[in-house]
Amino acid sequence: MAEYIVKFKPLENYFFGNEKTFSFKGEENQGQKTNSYYITSEEMPMQTTFLGTLRYILLPEKKFESVGKYSDIIGTESFDIEKTDAQDFGKIKKVSPVFIIKGSQKLIPLPADHIEGNNKYTPFSDYKEIETPNGIKEYTTQYDAKKGVASGFMSLSDETVYKMSDIISRDIKTGNAKLVESDSLFKKEYCRLAKDCAFAVTAEIDAELEGEKCVAYLGQGKTAFNVSFEKCDIGLNEEIASVIPEKNVYVFGDTLIDNTIYDSASFAVTSVREYRSYKTKGTKVEKGSMLYNFVKAGSIFRCSDSKEKLMEKVKTDNYCKIGFNILIGGTKKCQ
Repeated sequence: MAEYIVKFKPLENYFFGNEKTFSFKGEENQGQKTNSYYITSEEMPMQTTFLGTLRYILLPEKKFESVGKYSDIIGTESFDIEKTDAQDFGKIKKVSPVFIIKGSQKLIPLPADHIEGNNKYTPFSDYKEIETPNGIKEYTTQYDAKKGVASGFMSLSDETVYKMSDIISRDIKTGNAKLVESDSLFKKEYCRLAKDCAFAVTAEIDAELEGEKCVAYLGQGKTAFNVSFEKCDIGLNEEIASVIPEKNVYVFGDTLIDNTIYDSASFAVTSVREYRSYKTKGTKVEKGSMLYNFVKAGSIFRCSDSKEKLMEKVKTDNYCKIGFNILIGGTKKCQ
């Protein structure tokens, strides 16, 4: 067993889809105009994208019919969000949430309690208690509704804050789409990762992959990514915990929760991200019927009581195994 840092560097603009997209070929209404002519890519790939890519890379024969033949290497099935029984992904034992490698720096989604306008991570600090029907909660006057929730990235080495546009920029491409009745103009907004950056995960894999390099094709349009493996022991969760205030819980991996988690928090700054599963059936890909809302990576929960109680509510083995539902309690003492 070895732990690797796996880097995914796009060789061109990429497009990761979401609900605001054109019709999906596996749907019953195939070919119908179901959505806007203007669609935009997600900045960050989903965890399932990395799991699927790692399974493909480990597959000795890159053929669909080989999946069952090599179930001991990659498992018998892809991630199933609805499954309660433990899933096994063969030699892939665990995958971390996605982060960014910029040169020698590790960047994580900027904690959402950052005070906008500061170049270093500056969390809210002037909390005041207020009595509510749900007990004592907290609020802060340092949140500026006009500026909204902070977004971007933070360096773990020195807590420098990067704007989203510093790391991920956007390009628009225009074309004609052939629909049922006529051709139609469409626009797609692609993302471009900065030249000195790469997406990354840490992964526990029972295979010798040190120094391995390959090209994989991800997202809509199958963008080429250089993928590389390097053995590591970086203690990423501990690094993150050391920069998060001790009363706070940081959402490192997109997290599926129910609203009861807010009962354990005195304050929260959260954003959501939509997720819909796609399942392979036979030689076809079937679109899941359920649309899920995940609490987005970078969100913050503040606990006046027990951080452990809050974090325990989201521990789901299948999810945590592939980098979903990873929450980290802060250890930084603040005045």
